[in-house]
Amino acid sequence: MLPEGMTVCIATGNLSQRSETFVRAHLDRLFAGRSVVVARQVTDEGQAGGRPVMLHPHRTLLRRFAAAVGAGNPLHRRFRRFAARHRVGFILAEFGWVGTDLHQVAWELGIPMFCYFRGSDASRDLSDERYRARLARMFGTIDGIVTVAASLRDNLGAHGLTHPRSLVIPSGVDVQRFVAAPKDPDLVLSVGRLVPRKSPLTTIEAFAVAARRQPHLRLEIIGEGELEGACRQRIAELGLGQRVHLLGGRDHDFIAGRMSAAAIYMQHSVTATDGDSEGVPTAIQEAMAAGTAVVSTLHAGIPEIIEHEQTGLLVKEHDTDAYAAGLLQLATNATLRERLASAAHRFAVAELDVVKLHARLERAILESIAQRRPAFRT
Repeated sequence: MLPEGMTVCIATGNLSQRSETFVRAHLDRLFAGRSVVVARQVTDEGQAGGRPVMLHPHRTLLRRFAAAVGAGNPLHRRFRRFAARHRVGFILAEFGWVGTDLHQVAWELGIPMFCYFRGSDASRDLSDERYRARLARMFGTIDGIVTVAASLRDNLGAHGLTHPRSLVIPSGVDVQRFVAAPKDPDLVLSVGRLVPRKSPLTTIEAFAVAARRQPHLRLEIIGEGELEGACRQRIAELGLGQRVHLLGGRDHDFIAGRMSAAAIYMQHSVTATDGDSEGVPTAIQEAMAAGTAVVSTLHAGIPEIIEHEQTGLLVKEHDTDAYAAGLLQLATNATLRERLASAAHRFAVAELDVVKLHARLERAILESIAQRRPAFRT
């Protein structure tokens, strides 16, 4: 148990980012919600759930000026007061770039800290030499790192960034919320930001190929992002306006309902031209828990949870023909579709249940608290 009166500080970027459900899960679930927040931005104060929040802008002119004149980091001074007021006993930074903001003050105060890596912070961003240098300094002071996939841990290691306590813990899925239910055999679903590493245009192209053979199929895409305009244009060019529906960003309850109803889930994750890649996509974990058959890519951490032809179908990145063929397999072979979906559901319940994964993280946190100095020095 967390010592009486002590809180866990969840540090993040924009607390209100719709797609980052894992941050709110940590706030609400870790140690029964005994948490406070440090965030760069909160556009919806309700996302904090009434918890204390310390806002800090990233690398402001004030911070640069203070550093230049030797006045110290104003973020650190504010955090010292915040940590003392709310008895912060542990810091969990949700992304690598967030961790680099707080690791020094955490060390100075004797507060244990872990940093989570989830995707671009352990792929694309590693091309930045200054970011790598900041991570190297952070790795020397914090108590451990957590990656959502072994592939991200290996990416870090390839750049000389290793830590003796390196945990692989996916974000996980609420298996009480994403549940198997009777399926609409014609409904195909895709969920995620409309950005290059999700390659939504490839999903639309592959669906168009399959739709010519299976005119009853329809595709719903939930998400928003920079490629929305291009997606709308391509749907119109392919004459799929009545069969492919862009639903925009939706809340988690809506996604859970559509995921349970869909028979097939599509996601064509790729390494973007700038090096950006996934960790283990949350939506794929949710599809598995909902008993929805998955066709996706041999990308990043996806093969760590999907075994080809056992719990889903995987194709090479950018192979639109194979992707369309996989969709057709699932659409035309109910026996295969149901076998893969059932196996995926069993795997999700056994290995991706967020309650079990949070318990692993809590044990690591408690071990760190026990091994380190008192919560913070005066």
